[in-house]
Amino acid sequence: MILNRYIFKELLRSQLVVFAVLYTVFISQLLIRLISEASIGSIPGAIVAQLVLYALPEISVILLPLTVFIAILITLGRICSDSEMVVMRSVGFSPAKVMNIALIVAFITALITGVCSIYLIPKASQEQQKILSDAKSNPTFLPIESGRFVSFGVGMNIYIEEVEKEGGDNKKIRHIYVMQNPFSQINGSMTTASEGYLQRMSQVCCGCI
Repeated sequence: MILNRYIFKELLRSQLVVFAVLYTVFISQLLIRLISEASIGSIPGAIVAQLVLYALPEISVILLPLTVFIAILITLGRICSDSEMVVMRSVGFSPAKVMNIALIVAFITALITGVCSIYLIPKASQEQQKILSDAKSNPTFLPIESGRFVSFGVGMNIYIEEVEKEGGDNKKIRHIYVMQNPFSQINGSMTTASEGYLQRMSQVCCGCI
C-alpha cells in the first residue's frame, strides 16, 4: 500500500511539473500572438485576457495525454535507474503492479480530457465567438484611438483627432478623415467630417462635412 501511494505520487508529481512547463509555453505563444493582433488593431486589447482564458480547455486537451505519457517515462525511468525497481521486486512488488498504477493515472487523465472535450471546449468556443462578435458590434471595443491611423483591412484608413466616450456604448468623435485606397492614384478618395459618433453594428456616423 505504501509503494502504491509512493508510485502514484511520483507519477502525479511528474505529470504536474511537465504540464505546468508545457502549459506556460503554450499560453505564452498564444498570448504573444493575441498581443500582436491587438497591436495592429485586429482585435481589441481589452479582450485578450478573456480569449486566453477560454482557450485553456483546448490547450488542456492537447497537453493532458502528452503529459501523462511523459510522466510515466520519467517516473519509471528514474525508478529503474535508481535501482528502486530491484528493491520493489525483492519485496514482491512486480512491474505489473507499477503499470497498474500508471494505468490508473492515465484513466484519471482520460476522464479529465473527456470532460474538457465534451463540455468545456464547446462552451469556451461559444464564449470566444460571442466575445469577438460583441467586439465587432460594440464601438467601445473598436480599435479607434485619438491621433492614430487605423486600417480596417479593406483598403480603408481612418484618422480621428479626438475620441470621447458618451453614455452607454457610444463614442463621440471629432475631426474625422476616412481614406479609401489611399495609395491608389485612380480609385483613391478621402472623406472628412468635423464631428460624428460611433454606435453599435460598427457604424461610423459623421456629420458637418
